[in-house]
Amino acid sequence: MLTAMVVMFLSVEEVKPVARTGVPAGNPGLWVSSADYPAAAMREGLEGTTGFRLHYNADGRPYRCEISQSSGHDILDGQTCNLLMRRARFTPGRDAKGQAAGGIYSNRIRWKIPEGELPFSGVRAVMGASLPQPPHLSPAMHMLDVAALYPPAARAAGEEGFVGMLLDIDTNGRVSHCVVETASRSDALDAASCDVMREHGRFIPARALDGKSTAGRLPVRFHWRLPVEGMEKGDAITQASPVKFPFTDPGTTWLRISVSAEGEIEDCAFKAEGRESEVPAGKTPCDFFVKGKRFTPFEDSEGRPVARQIILESQLAVEAPADE
Repeated sequence: MLTAMVVMFLSVEEVKPVARTGVPAGNPGLWVSSADYPAAAMREGLEGTTGFRLHYNADGRPYRCEISQSSGHDILDGQTCNLLMRRARFTPGRDAKGQAAGGIYSNRIRWKIPEGELPFSGVRAVMGASLPQPPHLSPAMHMLDVAALYPPAARAAGEEGFVGMLLDIDTNGRVSHCVVETASRSDALDAASCDVMREHGRFIPARALDGKSTAGRLPVRFHWRLPVEGMEKGDAITQASPVKFPFTDPGTTWLRISVSAEGEIEDCAFKAEGRESEVPAGKTPCDFFVKGKRFTPFEDSEGRPVARQIILESQLAVEAPADE
C-alpha cells in the first residue's frame, strides 16, 4: 500500500495582523492521497519529505505555492504544489475590522513507499504490469462460522448489515491491513469486521508476471446476518428459513443539511415514517453530519464560497402492476 502522508507540523503566518487566524477548510490530510504518487517516482523508488508554503487570498484559494524543503526529487516537489494548488481551500481569517484576510499556510508531505509492499492504488493494481492476477477469496472463506463470530453487543441489539472493506493481502494470503470503506451503521459490526478479516481471513495471494506470489489489494463485503435456529456452519444462505421480502411496507425518509459558506455543518434534520424507513440502533445520517463538522465549501459560478442547503427525500410505495 502506498502512502503519501501529510505530516502535521503546522505553522501559519498571516499577511497582515488578524483578529482571527485562517484555517484549512476540511482535512488537509485529504488533499494528497496514495493514489497521487507519480508513476515514474514509484518505478524508480523515489521517496522524501517535501515542505511547502501556500499563500492564499481572502477568498480562501491559494495563489502561490513555494517549496520550503525539497524532497530531493523534482517530480515529488512538483506534484506537491500541483495537487495543493488544485485542492487546498481555506476558511479565511478576519482582520481587526472584521474583513476576510488571506494568509500563509506551511506544512510537509511525506512521500513514502512502504517496504515490501506494491506501489499501487485502486484500479492501478489491476491494470499494472506488475500485478496481472489480483488476490481472491479462498474457498475456506465461504465456511466462516458467522454465528460464532457475531459480536455479542450486535447480537443482543438485533443488528445486521453489510460492511465494505479494503484489504491488503500479503504473499501468504493473510490480511496485513484493513480499512472499513462502507459502514453498516452498527459500531459493533464495523469494529468486528476488520478483526475477523485479520484473524480468520484466508485468501489466494496475487501473482506477478513471473508467477510468484506478491502483495495485493482486494475490496470485500461482509454480510452480518443474525443466526437462525438450525443454521449450520457455512450455510448462512442455503439453510436459512425463507424471509420476508425487504420492501413491503410503505415509508418515507427526509433529510435536510445546512452548510455555511465556510463549509461547516450548521444544522441537520432527519425524519423517517414507516417501518421500512427505520434506521438500525436509532442511528441517522445526522450522526455523521454533526454540527460543526467541516467540509470543503460549496462554490458559486464564480468560484466564491457560498452557503447551501441539501435536501434528500425518498419514498417507498407498494402498488399493483399497471396492467391489473
